[in-house]
Amino acid sequence: MEGKVRNPVYLGSLIMLIACVGTNAADFSCKEASPLALFSHASTIRLDHSLAFPTLISSSLGGWSGPKSIALPADVIDSNRSTRFPSFVLDDRVIPHDIKPRPFDLSPFAPGLMKRQESTQRQLDPDDARKEAQKIMPLQLSASETRRFAAAPVCSQAYKRLSGTFDTHRKHLGLFWSDPRNTLNEFIKWYSRPELSQNEREKALPVIEAQHEYAEACLQHNIPEEVNPELVKSAVGLLMLDSRVLCSGLRTGADEVLTAKHCFVDPESGRLYRETSDVLSGKSDLWFVYEGEPQHRFGVCRSALPKSAQDSFNGSKDNIRLKISTTRLPMARMTWIMTPIPQGASLYLRGYFPFTENNDAPIARMRSTAVGGCFAHSSAGRCFFHACQTTPMMSGAPVFLRPEEGERTDTLSVVGLHLGNALLSDPNANSGSVCTGANGTRVSLSNFGYQP
Repeated sequence: MEGKVRNPVYLGSLIMLIACVGTNAADFSCKEASPLALFSHASTIRLDHSLAFPTLISSSLGGWSGPKSIALPADVIDSNRSTRFPSFVLDDRVIPHDIKPRPFDLSPFAPGLMKRQESTQRQLDPDDARKEAQKIMPLQLSASETRRFAAAPVCSQAYKRLSGTFDTHRKHLGLFWSDPRNTLNEFIKWYSRPELSQNEREKALPVIEAQHEYAEACLQHNIPEEVNPELVKSAVGLLMLDSRVLCSGLRTGADEVLTAKHCFVDPESGRLYRETSDVLSGKSDLWFVYEGEPQHRFGVCRSALPKSAQDSFNGSKDNIRLKISTTRLPMARMTWIMTPIPQGASLYLRGYFPFTENNDAPIARMRSTAVGGCFAHSSAGRCFFHACQTTPMMSGAPVFLRPEEGERTDTLSVVGLHLGNALLSDPNANSGSVCTGANGTRVSLSNFGYQP
């Protein structure tokens, strides 16, 4: 299914004219975060495997006088870590030699790790989401999307097993789960807490194993040919807070990333999250990594982040452009689809899924929906809903129009940014309606996106 396009541009045309370092000489987050060079034998590093996050014990960079970071082969790092428990660690090939990881809140909705918000992302049963959407209006799915739905029952069964396993074991997982309002949607944030004990992780193993089965049935690592893997790899990336995945983002220029504002600011109160303040003060570092240059990471300029409390905001203002150190890969061609998004349009959303079988580096854990369900529906204005499989770390991920199978695009058609679940667009919320006619309470099993 094709949509009209608005102002076709090269991503490179969006690049700001002044380099990050030049805009603010005191912003060392930009200056020091140049791409990391690869060294084969430039450093000796030992990790303390008893810690939840590896602590750098020793290193030697010889006469190296550039950015104090180094990239190492993945098999050199933390080889003794158990493969039974997912790790939430920065790309294992890149370790800053002069920075020790410190305890931090892993929630992308800090400071309260388990604060319940409508922005919680959804793993879901694609068939249930489709039936819910069909109650609002008839769906006209593409031939390819219809074929993908033929494989959806496998995903539906895996999701039901995951949900059932969680319900069976939740009473063993601790006091937090005694509150019936805490559901499977909170599991990833809960499991991500660094203070979670080994005993608690052992008790969660049945749910983790069910997550693995869900991933096998519902997600895929390979990028479909029709959306052009090279273009996607050059455009989609992750924002890393020190050594963990915070959110996702769209590379809109060699030194610019577009992402969700709620990754840094509480949309309800307008207050900066503690992690944002830590980055501004220099206590933490913010990085951008992407599949196009998987052995490099790029510093996010502190000067690009919000500096103080702001007014509350809804999806129409839930976006921010971040300045980063300059990437090297040529920019992909991009167009923005005219709104409203065509009903039933096939979509493609790619982001981070933590529960992979192996302890791969975060950038290697990028996944997308493998079966039916990733389509637009109930669109109004710049708002749209979708039933793509998501996790909390996918906030800010770009959503692309997906061509029919057998075709291959040479241009990424951007629909908008993924922001959270459908309830973010509630016309009765304190922040008001995002788009007139876009009522997420009627499609609560779906997710919400908006085109800035």
